[in-house]
Amino acid sequence: MHNRMTVLKKRLLAGLRSVVTGLVLLFGFGGFMALITFAFHWANATEHFRLRRIVVTGNQFLEKEELLNLVEMSQSATLTQIDPEGLQEKLEDHPYIKAARVSSNYPSTLSIDIIERKPIAYINHVPFLMVDEDGVVLPLKDGELEFDIPTLSGFNPASELYLAGERCLSRKVLETVDFLNLVTVEFPDLYGDISEVQINATDEYVLFLSQHPTRIYLGSTPSALKIRVLRQFSHIITGARTLHDYSYVDLRYEKQIVVREKA
Repeated sequence: MHNRMTVLKKRLLAGLRSVVTGLVLLFGFGGFMALITFAFHWANATEHFRLRRIVVTGNQFLEKEELLNLVEMSQSATLTQIDPEGLQEKLEDHPYIKAARVSSNYPSTLSIDIIERKPIAYINHVPFLMVDEDGVVLPLKDGELEFDIPTLSGFNPASELYLAGERCLSRKVLETVDFLNLVTVEFPDLYGDISEVQINATDEYVLFLSQHPTRIYLGSTPSALKIRVLRQFSHIITGARTLHDYSYVDLRYEKQIVVREKA
């Protein structure tokens, strides 16, 4: 009997210690959270977290002021009042912005890092448009042609295919974008020399070079193989001629190149 009473007392004491420990931890955690809450309220009241500096990185085409206007940042804002994810969504709504990241660097700095879309060609449309390397349609900034990139002409002019900020719905334009992306990798010097990519009356692709407009006929399917054949041909004639010495270079025939020299 005495042993049973001893065991019971030990169990009661152990249970009481657990309760007391739990209460201490609970009140300790509550006090800690209250301290944090008080610290934030104190910091806001004393403007310790007031926004004093905005750092913008990654922008080459868009001006910092234009980006700040997009997020509509109040000069009296504090970092604790700012919603970084909401600001990112506002920035990514802009057709020229591919991705954005906004972060608060306490106590007083907001960082904005963006990735801009890279136009790869103009689209000869009314109004003139651009398309980026992902096939996303971009409006001209202030209506000006500011990039040294090829122009796509002869493509389907239906306006519903070219919604700004959305991926182009023209299959031919997307096919051309894929081709130009290949050119920038396989034959970058050629990309810098293309002034126009045209769909002609027989629905075939024709490249026009910028100097002494040489035409390069690609047929109905522009491909990586044709780029490589043209690059190899260009290397073979190096020192004697350039592509600009020909009126046209015809790649429509399998395993052969047909050229015509300029008079």
